[in-house]
Amino acid sequence: MRLIIKATSFIALLCAASTPSQAQNSEVSGLMGIMKKNDQMICDGVLTLSGSNIQESTKIEDISVTGGPFSICQLVSFLNSPYDIERDGNQLTVKGVYIDSYWTPGGCEGDLTGTINGNSLTIDSVIPEVDPGTGDCLVKGFFS
Repeated sequence: MRLIIKATSFIALLCAASTPSQAQNSEVSGLMGIMKKNDQMICDGVLTLSGSNIQESTKIEDISVTGGPFSICQLVSFLNSPYDIERDGNQLTVKGVYIDSYWTPGGCEGDLTGTINGNSLTIDSVIPEVDPGTGDCLVKGFFS
């Protein structure tokens, strides 16, 4: 009986020790302006980060937008997530973002660029059009 109890305790301890710790995702929210071919919308935006804040994160797991007149922002999708983050001082680049919008033809694909100031991120980018003649996407935002 004593051997069984010790073996059970050892197995429980071994299982607890081998459980990998997982980083906690966090979110930053703010406003995001998106313009394509003179169609402009101001949306509520949320960035889901791979870490507890923008400085510790190595990826943006997801970008989502909502709101706008008649909830039009929900017609915009940010595809290809998760996105790798590259840093150079306080400059940040979010790699390989694909923006698909149902309100205008053609998507945009490229890197979002921004500036980190403390726990805030300001985005100011032009993402090139995918289909010639459909227009680039201008993306501006502030997240904290």
